[in-house]
Amino acid sequence: MGQKTHPYGFRLGYNKPWKSRWFAKKDYADLLHEDVALRKQLKERLKSAGVDSIDVAAATEKGVLITNTPVDSQAYLVSEHAIALMLALKKRLLDWTPSFMAHGGWRGDIFAGSLAGSTVGIIGLGRIGQGVARRLAGWDVRILAFDPYLNGVVQGVTMCNFQELLRDSDIVTLHAVPTSENQKMINGGAFAQMKAGALLINTGRASLVDYAALREALRSGRLGGAGLDVFETEPPDPRDPLFAIPNVVVTPHSATWVEEGMKNVSWRAVKNMWAMLSGEGEASLVNGK
Repeated sequence: MGQKTHPYGFRLGYNKPWKSRWFAKKDYADLLHEDVALRKQLKERLKSAGVDSIDVAAATEKGVLITNTPVDSQAYLVSEHAIALMLALKKRLLDWTPSFMAHGGWRGDIFAGSLAGSTVGIIGLGRIGQGVARRLAGWDVRILAFDPYLNGVVQGVTMCNFQELLRDSDIVTLHAVPTSENQKMINGGAFAQMKAGALLINTGRASLVDYAALREALRSGRLGGAGLDVFETEPPDPRDPLFAIPNVVVTPHSATWVEEGMKNVSWRAVKNMWAMLSGEGEASLVNGK
């Protein structure tokens, strides 16, 4: 039986002229059967751009290749979602509901706000952060950004340090790639530096925020509101006190839960598999070359 080494570390064994079979350096099925934790991680993150919930080092050690699915449509969708959460809070959509009006509610002493004239601070100016900036460009807002990994200038965005962004922003929106350095970067100290009544939007990763400190900042009124699409545990505990705080809008990690977007992500995943199995095209490898 002839064999050849596959560029991604696989071997092809020719059993019959019309049929071929692929093998990894180690038997993936056995590995994943034995390693329950790794199997659970991979199942949870089959189709995603983020891999922070996977122990990539452990997968690499076991010879398991990890790919992700960074497609432009995801950036569009998350950018839109972040702005939707901003608007939901500013326009008081949590207050002016069908239930409110069904009980005879009208405008009363509730006043909405406007994005116009606001300062929006973007933490993490990658594809999604820049997408937010582009979409807000015509909204008469001032845009600040903090990204220690960005080299260059983004049109319409004023770069600043972390403290300046917290101090000057009316809305802080999180789009940073999670690292050990930025874990819980938005904590009690950060909330203390923010403008009183500022809004926090998190469509990025829950690890960027100290959620205990977030609950306290909302209860105390230090923070004017929060729009959240990500949580410490997913799905979150239905009894989480966050859900009882009136100035919080939440969505079930659904920023990219759009049919067309899911099709694009699934197609990217299939392309990854084909590239690894056939050697044709390129896979979005996280832990290989």
